[in-house]
Amino acid sequence: LELEIILEKVGLLFFSNSFFYPQGMDCDGLAGSRQVIDKCGICGGDNSACEIIAGIFRPTVLSVGYHKIIEIPKGAANINITEMVKSRNYIALRNQLGESIINGNWAIDRPGTFSAAGTVFVYKRPNEISSKAGESITAEGPTKEVPTQEENPTCGGVHVCHSSVITGCNLTRPVIFILGN
Repeated sequence: LELEIILEKVGLLFFSNSFFYPQGMDCDGLAGSRQVIDKCGICGGDNSACEIIAGIFRPTVLSVGYHKIIEIPKGAANINITEMVKSRNYIALRNQLGESIINGNWAIDRPGTFSAAGTVFVYKRPNEISSKAGESITAEGPTKEVPTQEENPTCGGVHVCHSSVITGCNLTRPVIFILGN
């Protein structure tokens, strides 16, 4: 099992790479200003207000049960947790209260959309017979959960921390788990 984990942490109330602007208008609402949204989600930004950290989770052995992979920070955007290849495991998601959102309580959910942490998570599980692709959980974000001060997980992960919040980039819930098989 290899999981590629990608998420960005930005200090914004609204973030979208697909925000619609009227024809001829730039992201600042002015025609011809040539302002664009940077990777941090800031109109006219220079990509310096956030930091992207990337990684891949590679466990050697997973026993049967749920295993914590990463805690998603408040303000995370462009979240992408994807199995590199199909496995016998399932990606699961819990909220900050420990309640299951996706693939919890020993039940496997159908692919679809699930609301949690102030955003919508999209769970995809390709055809289990004909596809070799792994499953994924994605969300545009940003997440809006209240942070808790917890140590960074030992697994690899990707997130962007807004520069005004970087103090070790402590992570908070929601939490991604793997249901080992």
